[in-house]
Amino acid sequence: MNLIRIFTIKDSGIATHRDIWVNNFSKNIIEKNVKYMIATYNHDVEKLSKIDEKLTHKTIEPYITLDDSKISWSVDMKRKAARLEKIEYDKNSIVPIMYRPFVKKYVYRNSDLNYTTYKSFKTLPDSAYKNNFINIAGISSKDDFSLLMTDTVNDYMIFTNSRNFPRYMYESDNLFNEKIDNIASDEDFYFIYGVLHSSSYREKYENDLKKGLPRIPKVKNREKYIEIGRKLANLHLDYEKAPFWESVKVNVNDEVNPNYKVTQMKHPKIINREGKKSK
Repeated sequence: MNLIRIFTIKDSGIATHRDIWVNNFSKNIIEKNVKYMIATYNHDVEKLSKIDEKLTHKTIEPYITLDDSKISWSVDMKRKAARLEKIEYDKNSIVPIMYRPFVKKYVYRNSDLNYTTYKSFKTLPDSAYKNNFINIAGISSKDDFSLLMTDTVNDYMIFTNSRNFPRYMYESDNLFNEKIDNIASDEDFYFIYGVLHSSSYREKYENDLKKGLPRIPKVKNREKYIEIGRKLANLHLDYEKAPFWESVKVNVNDEVNPNYKVTQMKHPKIINREGKKSK
């Protein structure tokens, strides 16, 4: 059965088209960058308001800041400026995001400064809400089929042109956001995650996975797939809590002011039972 029939909705993460301004490992840097860009934008809107002619997004360029180090324009933002609409900074718009697999950052998720937020406000209204997502690579991806479960807002390019399938949706009734199942049960959710990680499944349906959304077959030992899917989900969601691997050694050049930028990684040599090095 196709995933579209199993899940009520699918999503595609967030596409900002200005990552350098609204994505970072530091909340403080995002706040500084966004406030600076908004100030530049609002200053330009003030200038436009004093021009005695009808302006459009195509005719405002002679009057606005075009320095990329001060602002990143988009067509939508230029249209907004031509309508003399100002932008306000919202501190609650900074939320965690899975930017790439196992690479968490923060993002300023806001329709004023993002190209699109897709359905992310429907699946995670804000940081107080919880949800899990099965992210899969898009059809146009040249890489092998990939997926990852996450519990944060997701970037559109977590995988190439990714799509995600949330466990829940949140419907607003103006007072509360009601949590609604996006799939029948947790068991179905983990079952799918287990099946999609099966090497035999990927080999059998390799060509199909390059052309469209995965189809979930009926299998024997369904309970085993649920168990495996649940264990994989816990491992992938809690990867930051994994115990420290004692054999890993970190060498730094400056013990006083260490720089932890990784320049090279080496795997330890493995000795087999015969005392020989494994390839």
